[in-house]
Amino acid sequence: MEIPQPEGRAYAIPDDNPFRDREEGIREEFFAWGFRDPSGIGFEPGSGRLWVTDRGRIRVDELNLVGAGGDYGWAVVEAG
Repeated sequence: MEIPQPEGRAYAIPDDNPFRDREEGIREEFFAWGFRDPSGIGFEPGSGRLWVTDRGRIRVDELNLVGAGGDYGWAVVEAG
């Protein structure tokens, strides 16, 4: 499936992206959010599922299966 490129952009946002055309001020390029420090990203062969490794706070890192519009728990700005 080819996605048409909007004028002035080198990319396009798919129609089924959960943040496309939303009013809350979230960039429509987002697919999911709340990652602390993503260190790896990959698509699973065969299924095409998206996986992200994310650095944990102290000793434990996370492996997240990313879903459309998912919130993975970290605030926009981490403090403390």
